[in-house]
Amino acid sequence: MGQSHISAAVTVSSRPPTVDGPARVLVVVEEPHRREPLRALLVKQGYDARTFSDLGDVLRAVHEYQPQMILLDARAGGGRGLELAGEIRATELARATPIVLVASGTVDEELVAKGLFAGADDFVSLTRTTELVARVHVHLRNKRGRDLLDRLRRERDAFRRDASLDALTQIPNRRAIGFALERATLEGVPYAVFFMDVDDFKSINDTLGHEVGDQVLRAIATAVRSEARNGDSYGRYGGEEFVVVARGATADVAPQVAERHRKRIEGLRIPALGDRGVTVSIGVAVFEPGVSEADAASVERRADQALYEAKRSGKNRVCVAPTAEAPDLPAPESERRPVPPPSPARPAPRAAPDPLEAALVRQLGRGRVWLPVLPEAASEALQLAGNPDADLKRIARLVDREPTLAARFLAVANSAMYARVGKVTSTMGALVRFGIGGARDLLFQVVYESSCTGLARYRNEVSASYQRSVLCAVASRTIAKTLKEPDEYAYLAGLLHDIGEARVFRILSEVREKSTPERVREIVDAHHEAAGAELAREWRLPAELVAACGSHHGDVTDATPVLIRHLMAADLISHAVLQRRMPDAEERDRIAALGVHEDHLRGVVEATRLAAPPPRR
Repeated sequence: MGQSHISAAVTVSSRPPTVDGPARVLVVVEEPHRREPLRALLVKQGYDARTFSDLGDVLRAVHEYQPQMILLDARAGGGRGLELAGEIRATELARATPIVLVASGTVDEELVAKGLFAGADDFVSLTRTTELVARVHVHLRNKRGRDLLDRLRRERDAFRRDASLDALTQIPNRRAIGFALERATLEGVPYAVFFMDVDDFKSINDTLGHEVGDQVLRAIATAVRSEARNGDSYGRYGGEEFVVVARGATADVAPQVAERHRKRIEGLRIPALGDRGVTVSIGVAVFEPGVSEADAASVERRADQALYEAKRSGKNRVCVAPTAEAPDLPAPESERRPVPPPSPARPAPRAAPDPLEAALVRQLGRGRVWLPVLPEAASEALQLAGNPDADLKRIARLVDREPTLAARFLAVANSAMYARVGKVTSTMGALVRFGIGGARDLLFQVVYESSCTGLARYRNEVSASYQRSVLCAVASRTIAKTLKEPDEYAYLAGLLHDIGEARVFRILSEVREKSTPERVREIVDAHHEAAGAELAREWRLPAELVAACGSHHGDVTDATPVLIRHLMAADLISHAVLQRRMPDAEERDRIAALGVHEDHLRGVVEATRLAAPPPRR
């Protein structure tokens, strides 16, 4: 798989680019008595017409002026105009620029043919001014259409590169690696899969910072790319894990190739680490047609188990998985990111974990996010939300990189909640309307909403969890405003408190083990708080939000923060609103104990109802 690069110069658009001022037309005519009337005619039509008479320096004029159309006197220089048309057409800059030859008086058929063969697009007489104006208009219109098509093609190509490249390391991502695995399996050729995981990477992030961690990942990506053989595929699988698909590597060759990768990475010297080195553990699984299992997922699973064995047996080593017929390797407890204990309000089942729960715990322990990556715009907004001097223009530029995100901003800014003075037509206008705090909340809501897509199973469960969280966010913010409490993170606390459910469901949708819906619900209840808190830490959310994600179902004590108390009350209110009812007597007592008394309850419920989806018919 060859190296690719993302072009940062491509801007995204859903409509033709607007022309910055009048269209630029270069008029190359020697005689002033013909040149000036032609320029005046074009200016009258609204064009930016510039004249040029020095035939020997026309190419420089084309380069400096960059016209969108060239009118060239065919008879200039005793016929030099025809040669000049060919020279201009041969340049890279003017290859797609319309060239129209003009001539005064009668234009014979032979001259027209010579001009067109020389490289011109059209030929028109200067005496036919109405026709000349029409032809200029048509050629410029056609050029705008071609420019739009070229731009869309460049955007399409950039999107394709973005879809298959990891943004941090600029090597293929998990999606591209998945395609390579499926292709190799379908072709029925031998191959080996190497799962590489950076040893003790969390301690690098914790002690030296995430910027150093990013440097380490980029250095390892470069090492993997340089060590890959011709025909091998490689990429970043997620987090601190990399994958190599070594085509043609059989059981006797694969360990040697994997060992070369391990040694190459062990030999890296990264200045930011000082004297500290970096190592990887590698799990290897070999696919042999007719012998191994017939699907790529099973090969991945064996490589994954071999990686755990490499970790368990000391790290910085290569471990090879047995063939599909041999007993699977035991799945050891994760040594990378221990899963915090579940909330006491929803304890995990006392029985030993079944295969589904064991698979979930292993995947959670690996530290992968399993949800959409936090957009740069959301990170920026989180940092700037409390800054009175925040640079709104920067956030607007970040949002404008994603057309769907920009469209969402405009839709919200022009909704009934905000559009009291008229419509806004730009992202900047939307930001000014609902502020950077509102922008931050909306960005996180879009991230959460996107977690409902791409699920083979549990799509309905994740969608229901998301809808409940949006209502909880509205209720939480309304409670804070009603009680005149600090509300900086009230909406986000409500929105993200159960995001761990989406993470757990997404993991469960990709594991092979099956279970009953009731058992799946028990597992989600037992683990979603820990999963959500870890995700909040991964996104570098404030400590208040990490706590809201990790302890919103626990017992209430005197030390329970006000934000979490209000969040618990909002959770009860949103549950009742989804059932199209007021909280019952028991719920009202619990809500009152959390600080929201009867005289405020109805107003909070009504505000939450306005955000609820309409009932199904």
